[in-house]
Amino acid sequence: METWLATASRRTIQMRGLRVSVFVGTILNLINQGSTIFANDWASVSLTKLAMTYCVPYCVAIYTGTNSKRSND
Repeated sequence: METWLATASRRTIQMRGLRVSVFVGTILNLINQGSTIFANDWASVSLTKLAMTYCVPYCVAIYTGTNSKRSND
């Protein structure tokens, strides 16, 4: 049986995590900072929040996908 980290490193799980991150992260960034982004006021955009808004859905998707795969094996 693979370790948790080896399962999480699988290409299929990583690609799913990236797709979820781009989709959900973009929606959340538009909700949270959309008015600032659309006003082209990039000096007011929090780059830390922007990055974290993509990282959190990625981590959740990787965690969920890995646990799901390990419970089915």
